[in-house]
Amino acid sequence: MAIAYVSESTVSFDAAAVTTATLDMASSGDNRLAFIIVNTDGATPVTVTVEGSAATLINEGGGFYHFFYFLSPPTAATTSYVCQLATAKTGVMEVIQLTGVRQSGTPYRGLIYASGTTTAPTITVSCEVNDMVIDNPNIRTNEDLVPGAGQTQIDDAWYANTGARFAYSYELATSTAVVMDWTIATSQVWENQGLAFIPVFLSTPSGAQTFTGTLVKDSRKVVSGAQTFTGIITKLINKTSGFSGAITFVGGLTKQVQKVVAGVLTFIGVNARVRNLDDVPSIYLDVSISADNVALIRPRSIFDGVTEADTISYLVFDTFYGNSASMASRVPSFLTPSGVTWQILSGTWSVTSGYAAHTGDATQAAVVVNSGQSDVIIEAEIENLTGTPDGGIILRATDDNNYLLVAIDVSPTNEMTFWRREGGTFTQIASVSTTYTENSIVKVTANGSTISGYVNGILVASVTSTFNSTATRHGLRDNGPTDRIRYDSFTVRTYAGG
Repeated sequence: MAIAYVSESTVSFDAAAVTTATLDMASSGDNRLAFIIVNTDGATPVTVTVEGSAATLINEGGGFYHFFYFLSPPTAATTSYVCQLATAKTGVMEVIQLTGVRQSGTPYRGLIYASGTTTAPTITVSCEVNDMVIDNPNIRTNEDLVPGAGQTQIDDAWYANTGARFAYSYELATSTAVVMDWTIATSQVWENQGLAFIPVFLSTPSGAQTFTGTLVKDSRKVVSGAQTFTGIITKLINKTSGFSGAITFVGGLTKQVQKVVAGVLTFIGVNARVRNLDDVPSIYLDVSISADNVALIRPRSIFDGVTEADTISYLVFDTFYGNSASMASRVPSFLTPSGVTWQILSGTWSVTSGYAAHTGDATQAAVVVNSGQSDVIIEAEIENLTGTPDGGIILRATDDNNYLLVAIDVSPTNEMTFWRREGGTFTQIASVSTTYTENSIVKVTANGSTISGYVNGILVASVTSTFNSTATRHGLRDNGPTDRIRYDSFTVRTYAGG
């Protein structure tokens, strides 16, 4: 979030020297910070408390001026800011409220002090873009202090007994150095000090970074240097970001990247997909996969464009990583609810190096998984289409003899055929010509009695059938010839408009 100035309040103890000064002030907004400035007419140690808790001293200059900050000040209008002076002095306490300030570590940088005898009290504060720069000039005469271009004046007042004029201004940084300059009518002895407050979430990591635990979303900025991620990473970076340097990923990766990644990459554990959005083949040469072959490299995927919000609706999500001699009781990978497993209805099904296939004899075969819902979107990526392979997507199955089937007839017919298998007997509902290619994505939607089939996002046909309308098991089928379709991935989602 952007850092912002909210309000200011001042308590003057200029009329008579005191050891304690108090003001009450409200605060509001997220990631709040109170910036407290105490200026006195002579050197003395100063402390500040906010509702009894000590504020953090940033800097003092000769005992005459003090900067403090306090994170997340209470929001009540009766919140008490108390300035305690070791010896009685005249002066002023200014409290400036900001929001959007970093709440961990040091919230400021670029602290600077300067003095001179000119008509232009000026300092240059080192900062980063989007920092909030604040300065506090003072002069020992009652002349107006006029802020420079881009600065917003907070206050400017003469304190006669203290014998000084104090002013304050702020500016949102648009570069890495901000000049805070003022003008006065005549040349005067002046002092000015300033600093930059750091906004929350906008720091750019550099050097070695270690992330432990669940990482929901990492960064929207370019990250450089060696990076180590430990634990589950839901989404690493968005498509406008990039990584450079050696990167190690430990644990499950639901989504890797959508950009070219430079440098040596090592993936350890379960990886849904390692790929490059622009399908640049040279990227594959930079990728090292762990020995158990749990990661796949593909130029395209049914998971292209999947966001964190999309994953909420997945009922089954399997990339067929690893090797399973039998798919019986296999747990689908990633996002699938606990307890969901594959069930073989007929034939022999196995997973080998990233794909599922019927590996038994020439008989027909079916494998399903219980999604818990009957109105769904089912997607499968198909390959190994040479010869005369014949497979399909099963939906709304109760057993091996009762289900709906969207058959994938590759050659020689190149058709999508809709079937009802009832009591072990197939009845054709419709057959429509289409074209399948290697790594085609076949999608089937079931919404009430409407069943629709798609190839690579293009609607092939829609039919109606009320058969088994409440059944919740869906899966894959092979028709038994020697040429077998391989299924590269399989997902089931809640139906939400196709």
